[in-house]
Amino acid sequence: MGAEYEVWLLHHADGHPLTLVDSYSVLEYSKVVNAPGSFTLGLPSTFDISLIGVDTRLAVWRRPAGGTRTLDFVGLARYVEKGVRGKTKYYLLGGPDLNDLLARRIVAYAAGSAQADKAAAQADNLIKAFVRENLGALCTVAARDLSAWGFSVQADHSLGTSKAKAAAWRNLLTVIQEVAEASHTTETTAVYFGIAPLNDGWECEFRTNVPQWGNDHRFPDGPDGPVIFSLDFGNIADVTRNANYRDERTYIYAGGSGTEAARTIAEASDPARIGASPFNRREDFYNASNTDDATQLADQAETELRNRRPRSLFSGTITPAVNYVYGRDYGLGDYVTAVFDGETIDCRIDTVKVSLSQGEEKVSIQLRSET
Repeated sequence: MGAEYEVWLLHHADGHPLTLVDSYSVLEYSKVVNAPGSFTLGLPSTFDISLIGVDTRLAVWRRPAGGTRTLDFVGLARYVEKGVRGKTKYYLLGGPDLNDLLARRIVAYAAGSAQADKAAAQADNLIKAFVRENLGALCTVAARDLSAWGFSVQADHSLGTSKAKAAAWRNLLTVIQEVAEASHTTETTAVYFGIAPLNDGWECEFRTNVPQWGNDHRFPDGPDGPVIFSLDFGNIADVTRNANYRDERTYIYAGGSGTEAARTIAEASDPARIGASPFNRREDFYNASNTDDATQLADQAETELRNRRPRSLFSGTITPAVNYVYGRDYGLGDYVTAVFDGETIDCRIDTVKVSLSQGEEKVSIQLRSET
């Protein structure tokens, strides 16, 4: 028996149910770690399209085989298409998920302000501060605060890698993605984030998790029980494993504010990587002219050094198998283990794509490991 679905449309302003969608030609949605996902919903000509407005919410409830019913996805309608295929009229809705709210704001504060320039703090707290000050209750402009429309921010947990950040007038999502990426300088305190839908799908909460977004199913010591994918088990396909040193940099100069000899410079290097070959001191310059704070500048240099490390990549697609079921045994952001060519690799479930057409479900799960 396959998964069961229930699809609702909710009013954009107060979340009251508009209608249960019990007839649709296709439902597709994707969820991505630390980034917006998206959805597409195909509707028949008999559907009352006047119900749809800007940011009408799509709430998808899913019960996997052998699992419990949960709110698996909430999206915001931003695209409406009317068309005819053959002699059949149709409607098509599309839009992003709730993480898109983060992309709709900039850090709208001047350089040097407490809201734009963050001193060193644990990355999960720092990210939440940026969100509260640009979407939540600490906005200095009331019109920017979404608290009255079901949005809240999780309490600080003080678990992430310590980081500093200068972010005046930059896109909020980009800024917090950079902070989250920078937190990986210490993997055990790396930060992941997202907006989680609550209750019936109108309320939502911005959250951070350390050191993974979901559960830990790594073999053999993951506290949530091992989940293993292998070609031999027949539950993974389209596997790629590579090591890429083409764009590696091992010594970074970061330039802050000031000019000529008075310009502030921070340096970051990786002696072990430099020593890999007599020619492996590979230098680059990173422009961080928006800050004169020494800690922020040092963090920028360290982050760029990590970003320019050689990449050891593993990717694969989970294939349907009776031993593991999405939503019951694993979910978005979980750590799992892959076995390939004699190597055991800890991976993250990076992307989940669900497609439902004429009652046929297809779930595409992307595994990824990057070191």
